[in-house]
Amino acid sequence: MKKIVYISNSDCENIEVWELNKNGKMNLIQKINTYGNVQPISIIKKHNLLYAGLRPNNRIDVYSINNNGLLNNTNTSFIPGPPNYISFDQDENFLFCSSYHKNCISVSPLNKYGIPQQ
Repeated sequence: MKKIVYISNSDCENIEVWELNKNGKMNLIQKINTYGNVQPISIIKKHNLLYAGLRPNNRIDVYSINNNGLLNNTNTSFIPGPPNYISFDQDENFLFCSSYHKNCISVSPLNKYGIPQQ
């Protein structure tokens, strides 16, 4: 089974996709420019989606994950403050994003495909 590692690089404004080999070595297989300070990231496996919080435009970018682990941007939604933490309810029907800077939390319902709705 292929092991994939996703790393958000806030200062470099990108997400790196690495393949972890059985010997512990890693190979960079993709680098996605996010055009913003990316942090945090979270994944819903049942939809094969990665969610990335970005500043300064206060948004959540959604990336589909293909069979090789590579990312493709599929959606962008805006939130009220700079994202600090992303989580989901137990059934993965809602995305929660806290913003320590704005002292708030946003709640975004997810459609049946896992895409945040405004």
